Amino acid sequence: MQPAAPIIVAVIGGQVVGVALDSGQIVWRYAMEGAIAPPRIHVTAHHVFVAGPVLACLDYRTGGVYWHVAAPKRHNHPGTMLVQDGRLLFGLEDTLFCHAISDGRLLWHCPLPAKGWEQIALGAPGNVAQADGR
Repeated sequence: MQPAAPIIVAVIGGQVVGVALDSGQIVWRYAMEGAIAPPRIHVTAHHVFVAGPVLACLDYRTGGVYWHVAAPKRHNHPGTMLVQDGRLLFGLEDTLFCHAISDGRLLWHCPLPAKGWEQIALGAPGNVAQADGR
């Protein structure tokens, strides 16, 4: 059996779509509640994490929803996501949140020493997410 073709994930106007790289066809859609401005996603081989009005975990191949939870209120920045050791780390303005990938439950949160609302870069050895999303 051949592996499935890669999917490119795009976010626009509150819609998250999976587009087949080989054909350019939309293979799945997920509608967020409200627009995602600016869009923030983190894609792994099995999951798509989306930060917007909710924090959502989707199946990379099908777009099916594994879970979604209310996202912390944001003021200036879209937040930064990093996946590490079965956890989704979500840095937003002055707090680092840690969610279980399995069900989205909040495991912990840590206020960070910031002067107001700041962008957060996250990193572990060999795994870095810059505050600007690069």
